[in-house]
Amino acid sequence: MGLNLAPYNNGMRIGQGFNSYTQQIRIDDAVVIDPDRAENVLTNDGSTMRILAESLGKPSAWRRQPEVLVEPAYVEDKKASTDDVGDGQPAGGDQKAISPPDEAATGATETTGAKAEETPGDDSVEEALTGEETSADAAETEESSTDVKAKEAKTGTSDSRDSAVVVDAPEKVPRQKQLAKDKKAEQDKAKEDEARRKRGEKNTAEAADKYKSGYSKQELEKMGAPIKFESRGTGLGSKASEFTFDETKSRGPSQIVSYSSKFVDKLSDITDDMNISGSLSIKYGTIGGSGRGAFIDSDKFKESDLNFYISVKVVNQSVNFKDALQYQPLASVNEKNHTDVYGDSFISGFLEGGEFNALVSMKVLNKAKKTDIQAEAKVALTAAGAEISAEANVKLAKTNINTNTETTIQVSWCGGGHIKHLDEQWDIDSLIRTAARFPDLVADAPQRTYAILTNYDTLRSFVARKPVNLNPLPYENATLYTNALLDSYMSYKSVYKKIGTDMFDIQNETKQFKRKTTSTTEGATESAPAVVENAPSNAHFAPTLQGLEEARVAARRQMNAIVREVDLMTKHPELATDEKHKEPFESPVAFQTRIPAIEPTIAHHPPKVPLSGAKIAPVEPVKQAKPGLPDLYAPTGTLSSDENDKIATLQKDRVNLSEHLRLTAPVGSYTAGTSGRPFCNLDFMQPDFVISSISVEIYAGVVAALTVVYTNGLVLTRGKSRSRESQIALADLGTEERIIAGSIETGVPATGSPEPRVTSLKLYTNRGRGLLGQAKDRRFQGGRNGVRDGIEFKDLLTTSWDTPIADGYVKGFWGRSDESLNAGGIWRLGFIWGNTAAAGDVAATIAAQSSSDPTPPQSGVVSARDFGTMEQQNFNIRVPIKFPTPLPNVPRMIFGLNLIDTLLPSGPRVASDAIEATREGFVANPRSFDGSVPFDLKMSWLTLPDNDVHFETGIFDTYDVRTEDTQNVSQRIFYSKPFAKNPVVVCWFFEVNIATGWRSLKTFESRVGKEAFTLNVHTWADRRFGGARVGWLAYDADENGKRVKSGSTETRRNESGVNDSAWNSSPFSTTPATFIALSELDISDSHGFRAKAEVNGVTKDRLSWTLNTWADTDMDHIKGTWIEIEQ
Repeated sequence: MGLNLAPYNNGMRIGQGFNSYTQQIRIDDAVVIDPDRAENVLTNDGSTMRILAESLGKPSAWRRQPEVLVEPAYVEDKKASTDDVGDGQPAGGDQKAISPPDEAATGATETTGAKAEETPGDDSVEEALTGEETSADAAETEESSTDVKAKEAKTGTSDSRDSAVVVDAPEKVPRQKQLAKDKKAEQDKAKEDEARRKRGEKNTAEAADKYKSGYSKQELEKMGAPIKFESRGTGLGSKASEFTFDETKSRGPSQIVSYSSKFVDKLSDITDDMNISGSLSIKYGTIGGSGRGAFIDSDKFKESDLNFYISVKVVNQSVNFKDALQYQPLASVNEKNHTDVYGDSFISGFLEGGEFNALVSMKVLNKAKKTDIQAEAKVALTAAGAEISAEANVKLAKTNINTNTETTIQVSWCGGGHIKHLDEQWDIDSLIRTAARFPDLVADAPQRTYAILTNYDTLRSFVARKPVNLNPLPYENATLYTNALLDSYMSYKSVYKKIGTDMFDIQNETKQFKRKTTSTTEGATESAPAVVENAPSNAHFAPTLQGLEEARVAARRQMNAIVREVDLMTKHPELATDEKHKEPFESPVAFQTRIPAIEPTIAHHPPKVPLSGAKIAPVEPVKQAKPGLPDLYAPTGTLSSDENDKIATLQKDRVNLSEHLRLTAPVGSYTAGTSGRPFCNLDFMQPDFVISSISVEIYAGVVAALTVVYTNGLVLTRGKSRSRESQIALADLGTEERIIAGSIETGVPATGSPEPRVTSLKLYTNRGRGLLGQAKDRRFQGGRNGVRDGIEFKDLLTTSWDTPIADGYVKGFWGRSDESLNAGGIWRLGFIWGNTAAAGDVAATIAAQSSSDPTPPQSGVVSARDFGTMEQQNFNIRVPIKFPTPLPNVPRMIFGLNLIDTLLPSGPRVASDAIEATREGFVANPRSFDGSVPFDLKMSWLTLPDNDVHFETGIFDTYDVRTEDTQNVSQRIFYSKPFAKNPVVVCWFFEVNIATGWRSLKTFESRVGKEAFTLNVHTWADRRFGGARVGWLAYDADENGKRVKSGSTETRRNESGVNDSAWNSSPFSTTPATFIALSELDISDSHGFRAKAEVNGVTKDRLSWTLNTWADTDMDHIKGTWIEIEQ
């Protein structure tokens, strides 16, 4: 009858409930010892299990537990005996009886101890093993026999539980003498081999000397090389030292030993051998969870070309002390939760002994010789007892393996104590030697190796007291299917990791996508099938980094499907044998055919020579650029000679750098005086680096220092930092927040150096945030002149940049800088753009995409008057705002002014920003400037949802492109990702700067296309404005009027401004998040400036809002823009 076993761990106890499928411990004391049941009687004379266990006196794990013994004195005697065994001494070799100590026994023990002290050391083994020792052993045996008889006479019986149980132990002949003889024989053989080698070399030399006249010295040495008797290694990574184990102490019980060594192709072959649950391995992602099989690296197994598995199982003969036979039901447990609480079986005992497992994984370095090396490995690892003529081939095979494979040895054992010398390395030979002596070592130092599992229905008490409708789950039927699930899961796990590695290698330009072609007719080829967007699940993934990312996501989803299948098998194992049940995942073999092929960018030309035991020399790499790559530099301006040389060097050293990176021309000074020097972040960064924060320090009106921090911890600082208080930062860029646009302002100081300086750096993200790295005191003086922090500048020029590469964003900077104290700063600056995500970001994207619940939008309004006194010039507060519900990621936000109330005589010069956004909230920053006095400001805000709707958002600053107060502005805005068709675009104000006169200003969109649109900020009737900042949103046209609704409304003089719209034909499923802001102003300067756009009420099928002015404000008209997004 076969046993149902589970690998032992220290949390196991007899009587615990256990789930044999998941190999998880359930409730304690599910089965207990029946107090009314007598001990099991094993023999006709009445001997019980207790008597037999005590009488055997053999090393056993349970003997280290004093609670299983009877008398206290007997416990101390057993502890002493156990300590002797643990120290490697013979376990009771002279004590032929086990009994509670008495006077006779004490005398015998003292005599034995005296003899032990007189035992000679290892250096005098041969002298001690003489005829005198034989007589001494005889006398010792006679003395022990006398002691035993004395004990029997004293007790009067030999079978009572309270008396000594006498068992005559067989005489054990010392093995030191045999060991010494074996060692001497080995030494004699080594001397004979050495003499034979010298004779052979002498004969060879004489033969060569006889004919030396016809050959040169080099030719003679070359002919003699093959027949020299060289000493070869003993195996993979073996050492020349010999390690000897003393096996004289290997005494113990009878054993069942199972030894196997074989090549394995599937991990389930190993888990089957080790009795590890496939379900447990799948749920925890490692072989055996954190238990017995955790030493196996499943990824290394899958990557290796050969896997050689060695297993030694030793079961010592032992006796369970007492059976646990009484089932303990609980009133709260019924047929529905019985398996969850009790499992399907209970722990009824343990196997004692030891287990040794080793896995040798070999990865062939030279793929061209893979078949040859696999053949050599099978010769080296499986040849046993070979003839002398074959020994050379075996040694040569081991050498070939050692020099031409990457070998990983993974070893695990329980029991046996120290199984090899501490200084000996693990190699093939040491593994085989250890496996051979392991049973002897386990005899001295056994351990519990497996728990014996017994089904509840074998207990009479369970059958009588179980829940009435409980039917045992047939887990034995699911074992084969679960092992297949394990192999599939580990295959997908390996694929998942390999895709990540390939993406990293492609980004580092060590690998590239392989161009697949299939032959059709002679001289013609047919390209691989094209990849279609929104293709079915069985379509090939695109040969791009995005395609690999999608493949990685798909692999993870397949793994999740397997985990869910295991959960299903846990509750319904009968489905494993149901022919109608379909596997909910794709075959890993079929899945891998859909992944684009990857090949090294370095061309290898392996030598076509047979394996000879020598290491195959590496091939000199040949750098090959992918065909059709664009230039690294996008022609956008004039470059200096240093910059041209830098681009040429980068493209030479990193031939595929332009696949995912672009440089745009720096602006500013060419020379930066005599102390400036060029810099380029590409000297340190890789294409997959992602910025986590940027800070700009302004000093004396110019950009003095620029610091870039990447998500991997790299920090790059250029220029001269003087004060942290003057730093302006854009921090906490989330996993999906990227800088998609920027502008750089340059100007020439009116006095001093004639070289232009970088006076401002502005950056904008796809989440609506931005960095305004500019002087606090910033004024225009007409034309292209202005003042920056009290310093006058001329020839001020702002250059704006959008990404020159599809799906691109800012990766870093390049230009010229000076780190000296006096002239320190950024003299010339340009952008580095890229479109490759970091490995951590890909993982975050996968996690986000794996979530079944999209992030809903949230919205609100912030009133500055609720947080401070308003009636003051240059009002400026920062108000922390918490989202109603924290978000999983930093959201994309839109925000705008929906109420402006300023006093005469000037203005409005007001703004309201949402800054420092996090997952929990943001900071609202309503303010006025240049002497404007606000009475109230309100800001509307909305977070964009993370769902399948394509949203694009950003901000536009007229200060970047405008120099005259009368100049209208029109700017082409490019999306970070093109739309499938022309999207819907709306825009609004979140900053206005109108000094005096009739206040007329509007913003609107035009020329909307799939890739870009034109954003306009205009005034009219010869009126003026100082500047404005505008927010905008673009979204899928197919969603307009469905999950997203937007519009613009105008209110003219004397109109009420109350609006109400009903969505009768297409209502929302829930109450939407709502945003409203001002987008056009036309108000007289005769009274205070007052305009508002406020939501009165919103439901899933109606929106009501007010767009108007109040009090004595005179207006011609105003407009407002509103947006609703389904939650």
